[in-house]
Amino acid sequence: LERKTEDFQDRQARAYTFADYIMEYPSLQIPVDKYVELIPTIKQRVYSICSSSDYRPGKCQLLVVREDWEAKGGDTKFGLCS
Repeated sequence: LERKTEDFQDRQARAYTFADYIMEYPSLQIPVDKYVELIPTIKQRVYSICSSSDYRPGKCQLLVVREDWEAKGGDTKFGLCS
């Protein structure tokens, strides 16, 4: 069990996705509809925009950031952030 814990922690550090597991274990025969049920939906992001109407009258500015990081093993991963 200890080895399995280490394997899990290693995959977690590598930021494994569902797609990574399917690629690693091609013998998994998951029906597409079941696979879609497994994938969590992207959580709603509620934004509060606060800006001075004196700075840009009649305009609203929004900063959007694409999050990326290097996972253990050197792979670049991408995610959501707000």
